[in-house]
Amino acid sequence: MELHSQLVGLLSLGKGLLHRIYDVNLWVRSLEDEDGKGSYFTDVKFQRVNEQMLSKYPKQLPVDKITGIDLYKGIASRIVEDMDPWFQVFIDAANYHKITIEVLSSLVGITKPFQFKSSSFISAAFNELYTIYMRLLLFTSQFKFKRLFVCIFSVCHRIVYGGKSHQSQQIVLEYMNLTESKNLWKRVREEFKPLALHIIVGLSHFRMSYPELHSAASLRSSGLLSLTADPSQLTQPVINPLLHQLRLSSSVSLWIAFAAAAIPEFITEEIVMLVKLALSRSAAFTLYRDVSIVLHDEIIDAFGSIKTNKTVKLSKHASDLKEARRVSTSDAGDDHKEVRLLLRHELTSMLHIFSDSPGLLAPKFETLLTALSVAKKEVQWFFENVTYAKSKGKKKSESSWEGRRISALLHLLFQLTELIFDHRELIVGYYVSLLKNGHASKLKKLASTHLFTNAVGKQGAAAIDNLASLAESATPGSNFEEARQQWYQAQMAFAFQSPALDVSTVVEDITYVDTILFHTQIVDSFALLLNENTSLRELWYFKEKFAAMFDQAIRDGPDQPAHAMSFLHVASHFPLNGTPFFPAERAAIGSGSVELAKSMLRGVFGRVA
Repeated sequence: MELHSQLVGLLSLGKGLLHRIYDVNLWVRSLEDEDGKGSYFTDVKFQRVNEQMLSKYPKQLPVDKITGIDLYKGIASRIVEDMDPWFQVFIDAANYHKITIEVLSSLVGITKPFQFKSSSFISAAFNELYTIYMRLLLFTSQFKFKRLFVCIFSVCHRIVYGGKSHQSQQIVLEYMNLTESKNLWKRVREEFKPLALHIIVGLSHFRMSYPELHSAASLRSSGLLSLTADPSQLTQPVINPLLHQLRLSSSVSLWIAFAAAAIPEFITEEIVMLVKLALSRSAAFTLYRDVSIVLHDEIIDAFGSIKTNKTVKLSKHASDLKEARRVSTSDAGDDHKEVRLLLRHELTSMLHIFSDSPGLLAPKFETLLTALSVAKKEVQWFFENVTYAKSKGKKKSESSWEGRRISALLHLLFQLTELIFDHRELIVGYYVSLLKNGHASKLKKLASTHLFTNAVGKQGAAAIDNLASLAESATPGSNFEEARQQWYQAQMAFAFQSPALDVSTVVEDITYVDTILFHTQIVDSFALLLNENTSLRELWYFKEKFAAMFDQAIRDGPDQPAHAMSFLHVASHFPLNGTPFFPAERAAIGSGSVELAKSMLRGVFGRVA
């Protein structure tokens, strides 16, 4: 399998495992909900026997040495049958852990550090993979019953199968032991040493753009999200690589924070600046859905204790990091509030302009999509971080964290998304035409330019030649996925140590090709692209706060009460969170969404009565 395909495949598997471990937690809780009593994990009558099993963990006591084991003997077969699919989750997680670190280690052994400016997809995939790898470990470490889970499954399996342990029990035990907090960071830092240079070089690309893209003042002055900053370009297609980086901004924050925790002894001065900003802007970092982790103390402790960093004296930054920790639960509310204010202004302007002149939707689609993406992430950030808000000096920072204008942002998201779908054919048709009548000829020119083809190598030249042919014959039904994968494979080759390629002279051309590939996604993955950048269905996992904000918006919100109706639109997508892999969760989300919608409708009726 090609290396880039391994990266993509492991990313997909990692995201799936995060979902499955989340479901394990839900399943354990659902056992208590069935009859309103505690399960064998929590029922007091199982407490003594469970404590015995845990007393020798990770060793497993012989079944006949466990006092009160008769409690399990009568239900052992059912428990094994019920737990086996969930035990398999941890087998898969253990195997994923082993395979992923092997792939990452072998990858850095044959490549130079990935440059985002010339290999944006591969660089992002590498950063995303090490981040998911760590999130999976940390997520497992937060599983409250992980030790007891292994003990119960082990003893019941031995009861049912005449003393035989599950064939993968040792693999799971080793993985669970790794995720114990006392072991986790030491092991991760050891595993990540070979990856450090690739991580540091990859993050260095964002030393200038990351601060600017997270500042409302910088975004406002740059006009990056403004349609009217340069009226002469209003009808021209957008080609600006900063838009892609802005859509990645929340992911970049995770890359920075997890890198700081995993490789503190390799952090450079310029990366320290990024760490300070990332820590100051978020009180916690998402592991999955509504589960997050506070990394500030771990990073502060690491920076204070690491003595081997040869590039920067980390301890001198300890006070700045502590200040970043304070800001993350106080002033960060103001910073994000300013970004939301900017977004309301720009999205309102876009709604007026595109409603009057829908033909402009097509050339300015990437600008609009990016603004919607940032708006989505700002709403998600609010729900994920608001519970961490603390006092700011003597006065509680209520105005910074109350989010009373969220309803207006949701309204704009809804209105503009509907407008996009109404003109989907126009937008797709525009980019089909642009591919055929604009990009195809430029790609052919690149394919015949020796400077370019020599720089990108045979794989890169072949990818461009293929993309040019597909662009020339583009239709609304064209599929460019194979062409995109071919170019990503070429991006991987840019970093191979042998044969060595030097693409530094054609970075601008490579950026242009990346833009074309984004345009191909508009043609063949329109709905998916829009969903990824605008869907707020995961707010279901913050439903109590979501419902409270709806009540506030419908009663005394500063915006039009009608804006609160956008909460109902968001809620209508909550059932999409369910999956067939855990029917009980899907049923619970479905019924819960119906009850939430009924409650919200009663609030609407009460408001208009």
